[in-house]
Amino acid sequence: MKIQFALVAMGEETSYAEVGLTFINRPQGGIMFGIGAAEVTIVLMFLGGFGLPLGVPPQAENPAMQYVAPEQCLMYSTWAGMAKPDGNSANQTEQLFAEPEVQAFAASLDKTIGMLIQHYGRQSGDPKAEVMAKVVPLWTKTVITKASAVFATKAELANGRLQFEGGLLVEGGDQAANLAAGLVELMASPDNPPQAITVGTLKFARFAPQPGAPIDAEVTIGAAGPYVLVGFGKGAVEGMMDRVRAKKTPAWLTEIGTRLPVERRASISYINTKTLVQTFLPLAGPEGAKIGQALGLDQLGELISVTGLDKDGMVNRSLIKIDGNATGLLALVDTAGIKPEQVDFLPKDATFATAFSFNTQQLYSFVGHLIAQSGPEGEQEFEQLGKDFREMFGMRLQEDLLASLGEVWTLSMAPADGWLGMTATVEVRDAAKIGQLLKRIEGMFSDAPPGSGAPQVERTQFDVHTINSLSMRGIPIHPAWCMSGSRLIVALSPQTIKAQLSSKPTEVGLFTGPAFAQAFQGEGRVISVSHQDTQKVFETVYSYLTILAPMMMEMDGGFGDGPPAPKFFDFNSLPSSRSIHRHLRPSVSITRRTKDGLETESRQTFPTVNIGTAAPVAVALLLPAVQAARSAARRMQSTNNLKQQVLALQNYHDTFLYLPPAYTMNKEKKPLLSWRVHILPFIEQHRLYEEFKLDEPWDSEHNKKLIAKMPQVYRSPGSSAAPGTTTYLGIGGERGMLTKPTAEHPKPSGLTFAACTDGTSNTIVVVEAGDEKAVIWTKPEEFVPDEKAPLKGLKGPFPGGFSAAFLDGHVQFIRLNIDPVMVWRAFQRDDGQVLNLDD
Repeated sequence: MKIQFALVAMGEETSYAEVGLTFINRPQGGIMFGIGAAEVTIVLMFLGGFGLPLGVPPQAENPAMQYVAPEQCLMYSTWAGMAKPDGNSANQTEQLFAEPEVQAFAASLDKTIGMLIQHYGRQSGDPKAEVMAKVVPLWTKTVITKASAVFATKAELANGRLQFEGGLLVEGGDQAANLAAGLVELMASPDNPPQAITVGTLKFARFAPQPGAPIDAEVTIGAAGPYVLVGFGKGAVEGMMDRVRAKKTPAWLTEIGTRLPVERRASISYINTKTLVQTFLPLAGPEGAKIGQALGLDQLGELISVTGLDKDGMVNRSLIKIDGNATGLLALVDTAGIKPEQVDFLPKDATFATAFSFNTQQLYSFVGHLIAQSGPEGEQEFEQLGKDFREMFGMRLQEDLLASLGEVWTLSMAPADGWLGMTATVEVRDAAKIGQLLKRIEGMFSDAPPGSGAPQVERTQFDVHTINSLSMRGIPIHPAWCMSGSRLIVALSPQTIKAQLSSKPTEVGLFTGPAFAQAFQGEGRVISVSHQDTQKVFETVYSYLTILAPMMMEMDGGFGDGPPAPKFFDFNSLPSSRSIHRHLRPSVSITRRTKDGLETESRQTFPTVNIGTAAPVAVALLLPAVQAARSAARRMQSTNNLKQQVLALQNYHDTFLYLPPAYTMNKEKKPLLSWRVHILPFIEQHRLYEEFKLDEPWDSEHNKKLIAKMPQVYRSPGSSAAPGTTTYLGIGGERGMLTKPTAEHPKPSGLTFAACTDGTSNTIVVVEAGDEKAVIWTKPEEFVPDEKAPLKGLKGPFPGGFSAAFLDGHVQFIRLNIDPVMVWRAFQRDDGQVLNLDD
């Protein structure tokens, strides 16, 4: 996560938090402006859904990537360079990568990404588009194929800003200088130019922290031989160079290699979760501390993950360290674990099967405790749930039902059991109580007369077992259940239960075979074990892809407001299913509760998604979207600024029964101060307001000193205008809402809402203009629109239009290709004309 902070911080005045919010809430429905859904789907499927192939197959490890790791570390991730895959290797993952069709597809995908970036630049109008088209493809390819390391040593919030320190080291080879220069060019802006510095004998570019920006960290970028160095915070680059020269691997990193060994290591990730929790959880206040304790977050230590290749395929080993006895949510997995004989009934031909162990009573207590933290009402509702259950079923929920269930649960699906072959089981400790519950459920449906259409319970005798199923008219499934020894079986049809009950010994025992023999012999207790027949899953998924992808391309009109995106992706470049299918082997995963935490080991053919290493590559691949999101985030902030200004105008009106004029005047009718000064108390700037001498003009010796204290709400995040100036302009003129002072009151005052006969939702009061219209925020100037050219000067910082705030408080983005007559009407408060700003 921290590298996402870091890379996005290279942009202009935008934090990762803003970008993430924009991704989720973007009203256009997507994160890539004008890029087709089909292309995005296919790219993400191969680069995300099937795993980001970082360092696979791995080159020999570059020791510099470990040397650069600091002794005290908050987060660290490194991945090896990508070697040329050997088709003669015994490793199926390497064989897959060596397939000529896969190689050709990778080349096509690389070309697609480049064209998507160029298309984004042409459509968005982003001033950095040309730089992106040059820089992003080179960085993307380098980060994916070359050894890299990223780390963070500090991430703390202070005074509302993130204090961040860390670094990025990339093996750029002969492109290192170009990579560094491109990054500098991409980050540079008129209000934040790079400063040339020298570190030893090497030249670097340094960017000062942006005043008011969410992230408080200077950024230093440069190349040293074949390496690109990016440092965040004071002395970051100097420290990186010193550690690499010292050629010493930190003890904690050496310990990871010993604790989680992998034959051909491709990546390592490390997160100090304890420090993160201790840093950020207190910010939520006392309630956050209670919830954190309930979740058991104070028990978390470190999160470690190592990926690579063994002799057969891909391996991922991870460890979540737990300090002491687990509490809260973590305590759910502190069970006796799974024994082979408890899961020996699962079918060998299962497409998917998993067994897991957890304490249901502990879960119930945990949920109750968590709800109780929300207040008395939540606690009462939870207690009522228990009372309702007892009244309905004649037993207590926790003490009777949950206490009667065991700890081992399974979920499986096998093709031989039919297309509704999903089956769930749970161990039973007290068969009599569970039987009582099942009879009560059956009784709930027994009163309905046959033929009434109400759900009916049907009983089927199968050997010595009684299978009950729920028949519902018009519903194709018949949920069924059956007690078999100490196991409750639940399925979507009686036939599925029959299939499991009638399985022969040679057809079951999935988790007791050779592939899982060591799972139950290793250290600790097995908490979960899972199997997936990757070949069968692939057969289904890939078939749908080959059918749906061409249809998506035909129907795809792209996201956003622009024209449909050209079809960049060559569907014919997709590899044949057989070229992939032949290399796929079952995926298996085992999680154990060890003495120091939860350890998971998984093996498969497709590369796994390692969170620590996937983050920077995902950022690099989606940099066009980040650029678009940055613009959207700035636009969102500008919208918020306008809303605050209009709310302040409304509150001013509520207090004085009239709006402020465009500016105040003295007795000699000399203009003094702008309306922006007079609404300061209503934007939580009362102290600044009291510093002004209201009877003096804006440029008096005293008032001039206050120009530099312009509140942030008057600064458009997309503007490059000089400090102390604003592009938020009030609409004046004879029929605007912020006019010259009237004589209706003893002192200079503005209009009342009653003067807005067109309606407050139809009348613009403030606009965000272009930088050429910027004015000193205290200066008594109004924006008087020209009837012949009402859009003149309103080409704002965001492509295609400008933001306008209406007197009722709503803000609308108005496109420049709109009928100018409509904009003119919106500027007039009482013209009585029909308004339509949507066309």
